[in-house]
Amino acid sequence: MVNKSKVKLMTKLAIYEKNHQDDIRLSRYYKSDYVRLGLIKNVLSVTAAYLLILVMVGLYNMEWLIANAVTMDYKSLGTRILGYYLILLIVFCLAGMFVSALHYSHSFKRLQKYFKRLKMLKKYYDDTENKNNADE
Repeated sequence: MVNKSKVKLMTKLAIYEKNHQDDIRLSRYYKSDYVRLGLIKNVLSVTAAYLLILVMVGLYNMEWLIANAVTMDYKSLGTRILGYYLILLIVFCLAGMFVSALHYSHSFKRLQKYFKRLKMLKKYYDDTENKNNADE
């Protein structure tokens, strides 16, 4: 005999699993670990992008750099480049941490419903198994 409520529950679970695979993958992490992982990705991305932009600006101004290579103040140039990098890194890391924490929180709320439905499905199976054992 087909139990309609069990079929509905299984359908809802299957739809959730299909549409929210990231949430299920995310359930393996603690919030702090997920935010740290996002922070590491963010630091690497910002560093790579900054270096790429720095190389492009250097190539664009190559003629001026070669002409003024002897008279440039490398210490102030390096300090300015490092300062801009640190400011950029701090801004993007704070934004990335906020976004990662927000993403985890929303995902966790959806996962609570999912796990509640899984427990209900397990209860259906346990009740069916107990009923079958009692009949034997």
